[in-house]
Amino acid sequence: MAISFFSGLTEQEQNQLLLAPSMVTVLVAGADQNIDKKEKDWATKLVQFRTFTSDTTLHDYYEAVDARFAQDLETLTANWDATSTEGQLAEELGKVGEILPKLGSEVANELRESLRSLAQHVAKASGGFLGMGGIDSRESSVMKLEMLG
Repeated sequence: MAISFFSGLTEQEQNQLLLAPSMVTVLVAGADQNIDKKEKDWATKLVQFRTFTSDTTLHDYYEAVDARFAQDLETLTANWDATSTEGQLAEELGKVGEILPKLGSEVANELRESLRSLAQHVAKASGGFLGMGGIDSRESSVMKLEMLG
């Protein structure tokens, strides 16, 4: 499947963009020093939903992300360390922020907002009343994804 807005990007840049939802999930889920199953499961469902519920511009993107999301998430969480991973993920997501302008402003804005929405949903997945709605201050700060521009 060809993602139209990937033309002109290097293979490394394409991979970075495809890895972004997994990085966002681990960054936000780990902000409270604990990545739990609810957060990972909810993020997986959101990525699947977005293959048909996102802006049509992003459908092919989310189909490609969905095909690899579980493995990417497993790889990132297997190597997760609360003290060092957050900085590494923030740096890698900063690289995504540098790639976004190459996609054109409309696609870049759609993808940026979609990733921020994913971050917010992951933050809400655990905690609060009956496991929904609780966002602690650290998650609240991280989920803004300021490194994306």
